Amino acid sequence: MFAMNLVRSQTTIPVPCVRRVINHVHPDGTGLIAIDCIRNGKQLHACWPSLSLWAKLKVILTVRFYLRQLRQIQDVHSSTPGPLGPHPSSCKGLQFGLDSKGPFLTTATLAEHFHEELRRAEDRYFRGRKSLDGSIFARFVFTHNDLNMRNILLDDEGRLGLGLVWLLPYGL
Repeated sequence: MFAMNLVRSQTTIPVPCVRRVINHVHPDGTGLIAIDCIRNGKQLHACWPSLSLWAKLKVILTVRFYLRQLRQIQDVHSSTPGPLGPHPSSCKGLQFGLDSKGPFLTTATLAEHFHEELRRAEDRYFRGRKSLDGSIFARFVFTHNDLNMRNILLDDEGRLGLGLVWLLPYGL
């Protein structure tokens, strides 16, 4: 919710307004939010096959433009990795595995988490052939934690809309 409001105030990216937060927790640990409906919005994966080559190129360039705008956002919460809010929160997503991790209060704790994950992966698969470049933790940027065609809506006028955004290290 905080992130969506921040994106709306500092970018031209159309994100839905949060109308209500429902304090019900599902068994998987997620709650519910009621957001604006994008009228005549279709998930990109459903309409992609019917788009012209020019329309597909426009979508690609628009998403690229949106990502550049996200990376420029500045906020007082920008020093804590993870979901934006008044307090550090647990992180979810493919890069964190099946269970939530964190919250990570500092860049160093997040970096240590990924270094430990890499050490485990090296033990299982790589046998020391890979290394994690620490420079990816030098700067945090806003990004979309689940950018895929199901989470991008295209309306009848060709406008794209995105869902929630996260604060993650640049490069992840």
